Parts: sequence; C-alpha cells; structure tokens
Amino acid sequence: MNGDGSAKDTWHFEFSLEGSGLTYEDGDALGVRPTKCAELAEEILRVPGRHVTIGAMTDSVSLCFGLLAGGLSSRMGTDKASLDWRGQPLWQHQLRLAAEIGANEILISGKPDGPYRDAAKTVADEFPGRGPLAGLAALLAAMKSDWLVAVAVDMPFLDRTTLGLLLDARGDGRGVVPTIAGRAEPLAAIYPRALAKLARVKAGSSDRSLQAFVCDAEAAGLVRLLPWNAERAGCFRSVNTRADWAAAHGRKS
Repeated sequence: MNGDGSAKDTWHFEFSLEGSGLTYEDGDALGVRPTKCAELAEEILRVPGRHVTIGAMTDSVSLCFGLLAGGLSSRMGTDKASLDWRGQPLWQHQLRLAAEIGANEILISGKPDGPYRDAAKTVADEFPGRGPLAGLAALLAAMKSDWLVAVAVDMPFLDRTTLGLLLDARGDGRGVVPTIAGRAEPLAAIYPRALAKLARVKAGSSDRSLQAFVCDAEAAGLVRLLPWNAERAGCFRSVNTRADWAAAHGRKS
C-alpha cells in the first residue's frame, strides 16, 4: 500500500470475537480504549473536602448511558428536555454524564424529532404512552452493552460522583437502585441487560408502577437496593413543575 521510501507505516490487525460475547454487524465501529491507573486518576480528581470514586468507571465491562427524555412534561407545560439549564439545554447538560463515566454506548428514550435527535441514537417505546417504564424497557431491549446507566432528563443535580458510587455497588450480575426512606429512585440507577425481558413484560402489563418493577427485579436477583442518606439525596432531585424549576434555580416561583 505504501511506495518505496514512504515514511508511512500500514498495519493490518484482525480481531476475533470468539468467546467474548460481543457481536459485530455492518456499520458498527470498533473502539480501543486504554485503561488508566485508578489510584493516579483519583489523586488528580481529588479536591478539598470531596473525594471522587472512579474505580467502577475504569473496568472493561461495557456501559450504555440511557437518557430518559420521552415524558409528556404535562405538569411543566413545555418540553423539559429543552429547558435552559445554566446556559445549555437540559438534555445536553445530562448527556455530559455519558462521557464522564466512560460510557461506550449512548441511547436516548425520546421523540424521534426531539432536540437531541442528532446527538445520539433515539429509541422509540414499544408501548407508547405508558410512562417511564416503557422507556426503560426500550433502552434495555436496544442496548448492546452489559449495563444500562439510566438517567432521567429532569434530574439536573445528578453527577458523576453519584453514578460512580452506584456503579461501584454492582456485583454478581445485579444492578443497583438507590432508595431514600424506603422508596426507590429507579430513574437514576444501574440495570443489567438481563433485566430486558422483565422490563418488557411489566411495561406491557396493567401494572406499570416503577416501584413494583424494582421490587420484582430485586426478587428476581437482578438488582439490589442501596439505601441512600437522605441528607445527600439532593442529587436525585427532579424538576416536574415550573415551581420545581424556579426552586432549582434558587428563585421563587
């Protein structure tokens, strides 16, 4: 491929997926990501009074960042995903987390013509109009990664430290759902791909309660519940109304 005297080197590599559990289809891309020294990275990221845990975000297990942005926003009166949060659309603010946790796949549960349509692959619900559980089911069915990091678009205070703690709490093939005072926060949680079947069944049933879904997932041994200190639960704060939005910005509605 190169002429005599060329300063350019051409290398040919072949990769076998045998035994890896991975699949490759026409149009897919192969990424080679080096791992970093977790201890050194933590030292660099450490700031006074705060410690960032990144151990789980440097492993070789694949992560899909799934943004749930398909809600009707009826209580807000306008599409929450497009609201301006500190100089950028809320969906874009949330999507930054995908890069911060090292996700190698990004999916968005939302409208095909939503403002985020060019940022990542948009996944349509199999059961339209059936709430966030339908969005979770769609993400789990569409992803190719081992784990789904599910994040609601209306949780602007969620950060990489919180997601890192949730990722660290995985084990034995079980995902992690934080709980506050006994109530689950299923829209800021980690789910294994093995949960796709149960999610689809629940999304298509008459009981589409997220709390019931989490209970069934725990009973099936697919997630564990992680009690969260109520004093540190502000990261899970969601904005559903204009009053919520004004309060989140530190203003009176």
